[in-house]
Order: sequence, then C-alpha cells, then structure tokens
Amino acid sequence: MLAADLGVATVEFAGQTLTPMTEGELISASSSYEGGFICDGCEGSFAPGGGWTVFHGDGLPEAALDLCSVCAEDSSSAERRLEEQRVRAAAEERRQQQLELRENMERIRRIRQQRGGGSRGAAMMLYEHSGRVGFDNAKANLAVPTPPKDQVCAMLERETQLRNAPVTQRLLDHLGDDTTEGEAHDVESLEEAQRVIEALRAELKSLKRKKEDEGEEGPQLHSIVTNATCDKEVFEGIKAQVVAEFNLDPQYVDVLNTAASRFPGDKDIVESANYLKFNRAHQGDIAVGDTVPLDALTLASLGGGGALCSLRQHITPTRADDHRPVAIVAGSIT
Repeated sequence: MLAADLGVATVEFAGQTLTPMTEGELISASSSYEGGFICDGCEGSFAPGGGWTVFHGDGLPEAALDLCSVCAEDSSSAERRLEEQRVRAAAEERRQQQLELRENMERIRRIRQQRGGGSRGAAMMLYEHSGRVGFDNAKANLAVPTPPKDQVCAMLERETQLRNAPVTQRLLDHLGDDTTEGEAHDVESLEEAQRVIEALRAELKSLKRKKEDEGEEGPQLHSIVTNATCDKEVFEGIKAQVVAEFNLDPQYVDVLNTAASRFPGDKDIVESANYLKFNRAHQGDIAVGDTVPLDALTLASLGGGGALCSLRQHITPTRADDHRPVAIVAGSIT
C-alpha cells in the first residue's frame, strides 16, 4: 500500500514538512533506513520489517526529521520533546568538551612538570602583545618617541620578569577554569551557565584579594593584571604596569609592542624579552591557491588521548552521502 492511500495529511514539524511514507517507500528513497528508524518525537526505535509508516521530513538527507504515526497525531507535543532532547544533548556536549579540555590541560601540566617544572621553551607568538602582527613584527606608532635603547632593554627585562613570575603563571593557569577544583557544574540552560560563571568569577576575585592581602614572594602585580579575565588582558596589563613603573605615559606601551621594529636586528633587544628571544613563528611554504598536502600534515586530536593522525583522516566523511564543504579553523592550546 502506498502512503498516498493512507489518507493522512502532511505534518509541519520543527520547520520541516513531513510526508507519510511506508517502510518500502522510505527504503527505496534511502537505503540508510534498511535498519529501521528512530522517531525524533519520542526517540522510539522501529525495527525493519515492521510494516510501519513514518512521516519523513523534507530536509537534507543528514538532517531530515522522522516521526512515528503516533507522534504525528500530536506534532506540537513531539516538537516540544525534540527541543528538550536538543537542550539535553547540547548540555551533555558542553560537559564532555569541558571534561576533555580539563583532561588535556592536566596532561599538558604533567608533561611540563616532567620537563622540569613548567619550562616553556619556544612558542608560536603571533599577537601584538608579543611584538607581532601575524608573522611580521608590529610596526611602531611614529607619534610615540623611541626611548634610549638601554631603557627599552630594561623595560623588556622587567616585562619578562613579571610574565615569568609564579603569581602570573598561577593566574594564567586558572583563567580558563570554569569549575572549582573537585566540583563539576552541569548546566541545562544559558541562564544557569551565566549564573555559574558569575559565581566563579566572584570566587576567583576573592582568592586574588586574599593572596594580595597575605603577600607573596616575587614581583607584585597591579590590579589591572590581577583583575584580567583572559590572557590577552594579563599581558597588556603587565605592559601597562611596566610603562607606569618607568614613569612614562600610557601610550609608551607601543614601545614594548614594537621594540623589534624600532631596533631592527638588535641582539640586545631580542635577548631582553622571552617572546622575542624564543619566538619561532614564521610564514610557512603553503600559499593561497596551493593544494593542501592532506597526508603530510599531522594533527593531534583533543579527544582520545591526543592521538596523531593526518589532516585527511580528520576531514574524511564517515558517510558516503556526506557532501558538506570543509572549513578548517586552526588554533592552539598553550
């Protein structure tokens, strides 16, 4: 019997128009239904050979929605259940991402300890607060005069001291924390997540004030640094503190950002700042229009213990009918 003989109207569900189809019709349309189907309204499983009727959506093959005949009779309730499923799935995905990130950060900390107490060797530094704009040295603002070289070296050395101070490293380590130690926060909505974030920020500020009151060995950081909410604000705050310590106007932060271009090729300048001395960022060999060497580029996955595999393995579709375009967004965890 054809679905057209069932006398059942189409159903509007989650932005799609669902048409009634028999098991045979659906399998003829897509072989992926040979193993049965799962209703998006009640999450019920329907095994093959059951002679069932499914209301099948008009979305793309990988996004088409399906309802059983019972859910189709009350599609508004089914749509509410689907939205609840999506909220739960999104919350679980965020939770898993948080767990994976924390596991990877913990593995990175252990590796640093094994290499000698957190040594940070060479690094890829591409930002203005590290004297770069991409792969090029940041250009000087000509409206800001260049102080004597000895003074610039002293400023860079002071900046390096503040960057490497234990208090700064602890601050950087905990900036990305979104849960307290030993406690996980499972959130079900954006509003709940915002409440958790605000509570954690208040706790972090309280801990910072406590440490400041108790006093710590090593350089003291200004409040502009200790109140930072991201690593960029930490580094920019340190530069502002250095400029103030040398009794210069705030715009002289540009001198720290552009020291390499103000003193091209000067070894003393490079030796004065770790982010200049140990920088190894350089423009690669691949240019716009080149064919990407998919098998030559090896990447580590965030999950699965950081297993290494080629770029081709990362982007190869797992289904033959997956024809979506690929966009690569590259970054790093340091």
